[in-house]
Amino acid sequence: MKERIHRRISEARPLSGEHVCPLLSVAMVNYNNVGFLESCLQSVMANTTGLRHEIIVVDNHSSDGSVKLVKQQFPRVRLIANQRNAGYGRAINQAVAVARGEFVLILNEDTILLPGAITKTLGFMRARSDAGIVGCRILNPDRSLQGSCRSFPSVWNYASENFFWDRLFPRSRIFGRPYMSYFSYDEVREVDVVLGAFMMVRRNLIDCIGMMDERFFMYSDETDFCYRAKQNGWKTYFFPDAVIIHFGGASTQNHSTDYFIELHRSHHRFVEKHKPAQLPLVKGILFAGLWIRFLIHLNRLIAAEWKGEGDRSIRSDLHKYGYTLAWYAGARVRPFWG
Repeated sequence: MKERIHRRISEARPLSGEHVCPLLSVAMVNYNNVGFLESCLQSVMANTTGLRHEIIVVDNHSSDGSVKLVKQQFPRVRLIANQRNAGYGRAINQAVAVARGEFVLILNEDTILLPGAITKTLGFMRARSDAGIVGCRILNPDRSLQGSCRSFPSVWNYASENFFWDRLFPRSRIFGRPYMSYFSYDEVREVDVVLGAFMMVRRNLIDCIGMMDERFFMYSDETDFCYRAKQNGWKTYFFPDAVIIHFGGASTQNHSTDYFIELHRSHHRFVEKHKPAQLPLVKGILFAGLWIRFLIHLNRLIAAEWKGEGDRSIRSDLHKYGYTLAWYAGARVRPFWG
């Protein structure tokens, strides 16, 4: 049966001299990741040979030559260069707003697609009409498995993670729910949330529930998106036959404290939006979890100093937890982006 192509008005540049709507739109956000961006775009192009597609990159005011790279080496890529860091959700929405494909692949720039990742996922989605969102198998740079499926946030899941129950009982379906640590990642499975590093979305779903909630600067945006999809009758699947490599944290490592505070802020926003009655309890759990981590790292630092073995990573984590506790206490901690 001939596939229906969803047509929409767009300012995106056509792939050829003819105005042909692509089957797939690849949407990427970049922030000071020029090295990863180049490798990612090369892998995308290798995966889309013969496929009607378009690639849209939104750059969040990088200072590392990313915009120049795209213009010079990837002239067929649609580039949107922001004059400030607009946040991940807003930038993805900019890409989706001009995308014309029946399917949209939301992809991190610090990934490399292995052969067949795109075509296999497209085939799966075309065979499963109820699949609104599909994620794939994700590997670390050393080719070990990277957990990429999550359960929706809940009071129990926050407690399991913050009080280390999920680490004590990782194979338990009760305590291991936050990151599905009991899941083997070797079978197709309906899940709550897939990691936004690779998330293929059906255009019909976007038309149904809207785009990313821009109140999430970053983090929890894909959780909110998957949650709204499920509320509207769509399913999210993990599909193991498509595989990518995800380096992870490339654009956040130099500002770990800012991003850690933003992670907590995103938790608050999600709960406030969907389960407001639980917000005071969730904040209490998160705050208690921070104190536990702060005290553990403080003891580790004291022990290391006593032995004359200074550890920069312990100091960095202690700084991160301390500043986040100060933020909870009402201190004004200004993020680097604004």
